[in-house]
Order: sequence, then structure tokens, then C-alpha cells
Amino acid sequence: MMTNNKRLILASGILCLALSACTTTSTDKGSAAETYKAMNKLTVKENWFTQSLPEQNIDSPATWHGPDGQHWLFATAKAADCVNIYDAFSAEPIASIGTSGSELGQMLRPNGIWTVDNLLLVAERDNKRVQVFTLPDLKPVLAFGQSELQKPYGLCVIKKGPERYDVYVTDNYETPDEEQVPPEQMDRRVRMYKLTLSGDVANAELAATFGDTSGAGILYTVESIIADTARGRLLIADEDMETTGAHNTKIYSLEGKFSGITLADGMYRNQAEGLAMLYADPKESRWQEAGIAGRTYYFLTDQGEKENYYHIYDADSLSYLGSVELEGTLNTDGVWLDPSESDIFPLGAFYAVDDDCRVAAADIRKFLDILRVKASQ
Repeated sequence: MMTNNKRLILASGILCLALSACTTTSTDKGSAAETYKAMNKLTVKENWFTQSLPEQNIDSPATWHGPDGQHWLFATAKAADCVNIYDAFSAEPIASIGTSGSELGQMLRPNGIWTVDNLLLVAERDNKRVQVFTLPDLKPVLAFGQSELQKPYGLCVIKKGPERYDVYVTDNYETPDEEQVPPEQMDRRVRMYKLTLSGDVANAELAATFGDTSGAGILYTVESIIADTARGRLLIADEDMETTGAHNTKIYSLEGKFSGITLADGMYRNQAEGLAMLYADPKESRWQEAGIAGRTYYFLTDQGEKENYYHIYDADSLSYLGSVELEGTLNTDGVWLDPSESDIFPLGAFYAVDDDCRVAAADIRKFLDILRVKASQ
């Protein structure tokens, strides 16, 4: 099925490595609101959906392509305490891992998910940890973060070297009454761990903790996070819809410093949710033929039950390019962008959760009318 198996060994660093009118601080609202009214919209039809499992509360997807022809799509199931596995090209069910519990291999409300090399990482909200599995054997090898994390949601991973990774985890901890903590206590919204593996031995150590406690960089209600290593950025979606200036995607440095830049102020009409990133390698002819070689894009999910968009920004200029809605997909939590080349998806696929019950897949070629939009200088 594949045109080039080597291209299918995903460099998840590319994935982890996902305005002028909409790159704003909290004081520039009018122009952003006007941009929303004139939104460049594109409707895309999905190629397929996975089976519908509304009782499982599906949350976030990720893909992995193995050396022996495995092409897997993972999806966390919060209510079922498991991760479902499907064929990434056909949506056919393959397996499910996890049962309810706190031992290795068990899960309690899995939420965020990430793949890198031969690893699968899952953030478990109610176990207050991140669990690591090896692929393709799906063997649990480590759980970490229990000493610090209180309510982990999203995560992303940066490969730092052979068997060395930086793992960023968002933490939506609350007061004992399950209310939002005051800003002065929001300095622990993101944790970064150093993950190392040596043979069968895995270890993770807390290396950084951050979050602004004043100004436009406060992380009020966080979930999704991705890293653009080429530009030294962390993109963090803030879902908070009650606080003026909070409802956007904030850009931090990889070291945990707020950049002063926020994306999509005034664009979001619903919750700021899943994030994804696409890098069109300039050396590959398929991107040259598509007319987007060398460009990088951010996809920002605007999660709504009636209007559900993916706002697209150019990573270099931070210009808003347009917004995509999937024809039959609403209320999206997590998303994942897989640029791997295949006969089914020559430019890769965009995966998005539909209404807590299934995952939709769409061909990146269908997004080209927006991806080709020239970024304003």
C-alpha cells in the first residue's frame, strides 16, 4: 500500500516540531473579531470515520508507523480506561490496550497521547501520571509524574537524542472544591520531564515547571500543547472562556518563558482545543508539486457542537490563512497531523475526534486551497 516505506517511519519530532490580524495581545480585540466575520472558510469531506463508541468518550488521536508494516491509529477512551488501536489508512479496529486500575498497563481516564520512535505515551488524568509503552509490543515500561501532577491532560514530546526525550505535560489542577485556582497559583500549569531509556530500563525526572501568574501569559485552563522546535516555541491552548484575554493559544519558549504572543484572539468562538503542526519538507517533490514546499503550518481547533473549525496559521509570519471545517465532524477534542506518504494519503492525513465517539480522517490534499494562501508580511 505504501509508496515509500522509509517515509513511513515517522519522525515525531516533525509532528511535535501541532494573524497579523489574529496574532494579538489581549488589548487588540476589535480587528480580530472583524477577521472572524470575514473568515476564509473551507469545508472538507472526511475520507472515513472509525467505529462510533459514544459510551467510551473518545478524546485524542495519534499515529505510528512501524518497521514491519504496522500503520496504527491510537485513540484514548476516557470513560473506558483504555486506548483503542485502528488501521491508520482504513479505520479497521486492531486492538485495545488498558483496563481500569493503577498498575502498569492499567489506566484511569487516559487523555493526551503521543508517539515518538518506538514509544507510546499516555497522560492519565485520574492516575495523575504519564505512562510509557513500547511499540509494537505494547509493553508498559514506566509511569511517571505521580509526585507532581494533579490533573494532567495534554502532552507533547521532543526527541533530544538516542533514547532521550523532553516530555511536556499540561496540568489543570484545581482547588479542593474543583474551582479554578487564582492566577498566583498558576505557575505549575506545565511540567517538563527528561525521559531516558537504556535497554529495558526507563527513567523520567522532572526538569522544569512553569506558567505565568500575571499578564497575557497566564495559563488559565490548559489542555493541548505542541512544540515547534525549529522556532523554539511551545503552543499552548487556553480553553478559558470566562476571563478576558485568556481564550486563545499562547506561545511560550521551550524553556518556559511567555513570548508575549497569543494566537487567534477573537477567532475562537468555542473552546480552544487540539493543536497540530504540518511541516512540508522542501526536499520532497510531493510538497513541491503541491505548491507548499518549505512551509510550516499550525492547526488550532475551535471546538464547538454547532460550529467546529480548525484555524490555520503560517508558522513563519504567524499570519491567519483560513479555517477548515470537516463536513461530518463536530465538538473536536484532540487532533493529530500525520505527514507520512501513502497511496491513500499522498500528502498525509489530518485526524480529528468527532463528538467524543470516533475519529475522522481527512486527506491533506483537500486543505490545499487554504495552505496555498500567501502569508501576509
